[in-house]
Amino acid sequence: MLAPHATGSSQRESSWQMWPLPTSVANGQVGSAGHQARGRTGTQQDWRIWSSSREWEIKWPVIRRTYAVRDAVAAAAFALDRTYLLDLLLEAYPRLASLFEPGCAIRLDRAADPDVADRRYFLVTAMTSLPVGEALARMDRFADEWWLSHIARAGRDLVFVVDFA
Repeated sequence: MLAPHATGSSQRESSWQMWPLPTSVANGQVGSAGHQARGRTGTQQDWRIWSSSREWEIKWPVIRRTYAVRDAVAAAAFALDRTYLLDLLLEAYPRLASLFEPGCAIRLDRAADPDVADRRYFLVTAMTSLPVGEALARMDRFADEWWLSHIARAGRDLVFVVDFA
């Protein structure tokens, strides 16, 4: 989403920027009144919130086009609170898709842990028609070749499984 941004020169030059800066960052102010009331000053807090939401705005639509997302509203809200998962989801998809048959649907759901109250996570499911043994072997290969070296980045918020169509 590019938008023209006038530079203010007399030659009517223009430059391009991805999005407008938050008011507090653009004006060099020391945080908003709400942040000051809560004892948080400076633009770092404003910048982190703005940066996370911008990252989500850019990456979430790509994820929506890539994965078969069920309950998109709940998934979007979950992703907005956990933007650190967005890169993992984008990195994981081609690796997972390459291991299964062409046309294999890869589904993304926000799931709940039935044993732990208020625990939510993303569940990525490779829907396959492969024989059980072969499908499980491919999921093990995905784990060995990629997932186990990236699992720390996800915390407990991302799980990969295989299911049979």
